[in-house]
Amino acid sequence: MKILKACVAIAGIAITLIGYYLDKADRFDLAMRLFTPQYLNALRAYETTLAEHTWVEQGQVGFDELSDLLRPNLSGSGDLNIAKFRVKDFAWSVLRTDKGMESSPTVTIEIVLHDGRSTSASGFKDMRQQIKARYYKDTIFKRGHTVFLCGIAISLIALIPFKRRAKKSETTPERKAEPTDSLDSEKARPFQNE
Repeated sequence: MKILKACVAIAGIAITLIGYYLDKADRFDLAMRLFTPQYLNALRAYETTLAEHTWVEQGQVGFDELSDLLRPNLSGSGDLNIAKFRVKDFAWSVLRTDKGMESSPTVTIEIVLHDGRSTSASGFKDMRQQIKARYYKDTIFKRGHTVFLCGIAISLIALIPFKRRAKKSETTPERKAEPTDSLDSEKARPFQNE
């Protein structure tokens, strides 16, 4: 009984700590690596190509995550699978949004497809917000929701009353029923033929 209570208490503490680190994951590098590795990979690859204008190629860390964000912006016929891409230029642009005109960072992205075709798009919104929305916020929310449900389950388990099983040596021996004064052997058989 004591061991079970201790296990439930330890599990509750562990879930609480995991929940805390999930909530503050952006402040702890270890938490980021454990809970949102795709976000870190995509962000590092993007910031590298943004700063150095280097190509991010298939097989490199962050390529899959970033190409998933870029692919919906491609149109045309044939094979639209991305072989490599890079941020060619970074600038501040005035863009029309649903709130009106807005100044925001934009990039020029150059993409080479598997079949050798290439394309370039300028005025593309800086991808850091997209990366964060897709690989950080969604992931943290899903994992936080899972931790929350686990915490509720552990709390419910802690509320279940556990009965202690008595050992055989602690039980009282069973007594045989003895006939009472009101039941004697003659009165116990009311339908006898006389």
